[in-house]
Amino acid sequence: MTYPTKAIAPVFVGKSLFEDYRKVQTEFRGDTNFFTSANIKACMKKVIAVNLHETIQVDSELSIRAFYAGHVLGAAMFEIRVGHQSILYTGDYNMTPDRHLGAARVLPGLRPDCLISESTYATHNS
Repeated sequence: MTYPTKAIAPVFVGKSLFEDYRKVQTEFRGDTNFFTSANIKACMKKVIAVNLHETIQVDSELSIRAFYAGHVLGAAMFEIRVGHQSILYTGDYNMTPDRHLGAARVLPGLRPDCLISESTYATHNS
């Protein structure tokens, strides 16, 4: 999670986005074994914020690096590298700059072995 995302997360957690979702799932849909308010708070306490382009060396083989996703304040893509293999993981991203956000940016020539992306609005030809 980037520093801007961590800074605004209490608005979502404290002001009910996650809480409302939890409540709907458990009280209205009847789901069980769902996370609790205490789970949400405990999880957020464990979040480690990172800067864009910062590489976190988890151990001798595993590293994680954040890149600007161009979607919302603090949105990031993450390159996860294990040995010589890499994954680029991203939620929403935007390749077109607009008035308040630039386009997503990764290092030139970055070629992950696997791309995992959110795809709500993805289209394909049949």
